[in-house]
Amino acid sequence: MDKLIVVIAVVLLLMMQIGIFSNLTLLHGTPDVMLVALIAWALNDRVKTGWLWGILSGILIGFVSALPFVPVLIGYVAITGFAIFFRQRVWQAPLLAVFMMTLFGSLIMMGLALVNLGFSGGGFSLEAAFSQIVLPTVLMNLMIALPIHYIFLDFADWLYPLEEEV
Repeated sequence: MDKLIVVIAVVLLLMMQIGIFSNLTLLHGTPDVMLVALIAWALNDRVKTGWLWGILSGILIGFVSALPFVPVLIGYVAITGFAIFFRQRVWQAPLLAVFMMTLFGSLIMMGLALVNLGFSGGGFSLEAAFSQIVLPTVLMNLMIALPIHYIFLDFADWLYPLEEEV
């Protein structure tokens, strides 16, 4: 049952990413709600479907993104793995983990996008791309990280309730 709910949640987030958040721009950067939600979900210690969320998010974003499918999928799965690893090592400071993984994940995905554009022959200035796209995207992802973290904490509490001792 929890896997079906995860699939529905990921599809709803994808629709919100495409319909709402892609229109919120700062310079030329847009927030990546799917990435931030993936990080918030994977950092939760009660979550059992972190890998499913990462793979499904990578597949869906890979299909709707202008970037090639494989780098997007690899990026999302790698960020999921880093978040799960980070959760096991630094879980004493969950807010620090959320912000660090959001920063790290945003830079990985933006780096993959810039490398892909460079290989595909897109002529751009690295300085302009960094100041006009990468930094605004990272800033917006960091701004939405805290609310999304708390939303997905409540979602995980609802999906995986604690068992009370009798």
